[in-house]
Amino acid sequence: MKNDYLYVMALCQKRSFSKAAKSLYISQPALSKAISSLEKELGAVLFDRSTNDLQPTEACLFYLQCAKQIADTENSIHDYFNSLRNLEAGTLSIGTTSFYCCYSLPRSLQPFSRLHPGLQINLIEQTSNQQLLAMLKNGTLDLALSVNPHGFEAFQRQFFEKEYLILSVPASWPINSTLQDAVLSYEDIMNGSHRQKDCPSVSLSAFGDLPYISLRHDSELYGRVMGMFGRLGSHPHIQMYADQMPTTYFLSLYGYGYALIRDNTLKTVPKPEKSQVVFYRIDDPLAVRDVYFYFRPLAYQSAALRAYLSFLH
Repeated sequence: MKNDYLYVMALCQKRSFSKAAKSLYISQPALSKAISSLEKELGAVLFDRSTNDLQPTEACLFYLQCAKQIADTENSIHDYFNSLRNLEAGTLSIGTTSFYCCYSLPRSLQPFSRLHPGLQINLIEQTSNQQLLAMLKNGTLDLALSVNPHGFEAFQRQFFEKEYLILSVPASWPINSTLQDAVLSYEDIMNGSHRQKDCPSVSLSAFGDLPYISLRHDSELYGRVMGMFGRLGSHPHIQMYADQMPTTYFLSLYGYGYALIRDNTLKTVPKPEKSQVVFYRIDDPLAVRDVYFYFRPLAYQSAALRAYLSFLH
């Protein structure tokens, strides 16, 4: 189709088979044969050959108009996919919970977006693994970011970050005086002291009888906390439930109970008064969580997704 269009256009411009063939770098017989075959295929005469100068017929002008539209569409298709390959266009859709949408992801997305300003990045907030799984399976999402690996076993994954669960305890509680050597301040958490191997830690058994502010049963953290207490042959004394981890933190801040929070939570909230709350590192390997990106196999990956995974690596 493309060659036919170029041949017809050259003949319209040169009005001569010999001149058109020369401009196309093909032989005159080859050009004549191509035009005759096209006219036979269309069932119409494209050029009036009765005069010295070829004259395009009405059928020829209509053919050129339509062929140009087709050629323009083909060029647009090639330009678009070239842009996708070169990351000058395209979309990257990432689904995760509100915390990662608001606080963790922007740190890595901002420099990546600066490298590829033509990419559109969509952050889709969901509240459950089931929602993320469904959207990843049907292609709505390129990536799902989750701390809970359950259900994602069939997908590929890439490490994003490690987070520590710490205890947030009302500063006025008497138990703090018995655990004084392990008490951590807000500043200790912010500078990462709790992540050092030599940082003192406490057992959850010391808190078993104290009021605990828990996330709800369907959260990953609820099952993890039950597992930590179960290893000690104990269980927490749940005072109340909340939907979001920052809520449990603020409730502990005002003395309602102690909470288990991710350490990065403190980067998202105002600095507390020293008299309000203290923190502890937990003596249990389950208090360290790995956060992963999950994605479909290579055959289903866009250029934008591959570029972002490479950027993170």
